Amino acid sequence: MKIAIVHLCGTIGKSTIAGQMLRPRIGVEHIYDVETQNTGAGADGVKVRRISGKEYGKMLDTLMREEKAVVDVGSSNFEGFLKEMQRHSGSEEEFDFFVVPVINDKRVIAETIKTIRTLAAIGVEKNKIRVIFNKIDLEDGPNIESTFAPLFGLAASEHNCVVNKNAVLYENDAYQELKQVAISIDDLVADETNYRAVLRDNKGDVDAEDKAIFRLKLKSTAKTANENMDRAFEALFESA
Repeated sequence: MKIAIVHLCGTIGKSTIAGQMLRPRIGVEHIYDVETQNTGAGADGVKVRRISGKEYGKMLDTLMREEKAVVDVGSSNFEGFLKEMQRHSGSEEEFDFFVVPVINDKRVIAETIKTIRTLAAIGVEKNKIRVIFNKIDLEDGPNIESTFAPLFGLAASEHNCVVNKNAVLYENDAYQELKQVAISIDDLVADETNYRAVLRDNKGDVDAEDKAIFRLKLKSTAKTANENMDRAFEALFESA
């Protein structure tokens, strides 16, 4: 499976989705980061290979040799990426899916619709364009269809994307806290260190105690986030 995650807007959690959810679930060690301005998924302890949108042809050579890949296209490089894709006619077929994140913000919802229409205009098929709802408050989960009515309406009227109300990533402190230690969620969940034992063995050492407590709390929230990502990933590619 080869996935490009794209959007016209920045700061909507695109790189976190690419590095924390998509990368480990399709089974790749790194992601391609088409970005020239922001830090991208590297801040999350994820291995990245950074390129610019103008280097699309070079990346395409590599993608053709691989069976699985995640490409995180930065908003500042999106237009250049699309121009290069059009210049290499038919190269959109190299991707199995284009994931488009959206958050609960009217401007972002409008730009999400524009992003989807832009992809459809260059020939990307409906089934390949998948929407994921990101940074959603847990209490708002049951209201996805009403909150994002314009997107469900777009899918129903223009038939240019797949929108599943269960493809939802909820707000979780783990995503930001992981940046403090530059470790990915899958690595943290796989960490078998007994931090309660570390805490007991370092009584009186405030610094060591603080680090152990931080890891204990982080593993707890990371586990919740990981389970949420499992469900969201399954819903995102349902009927694929």
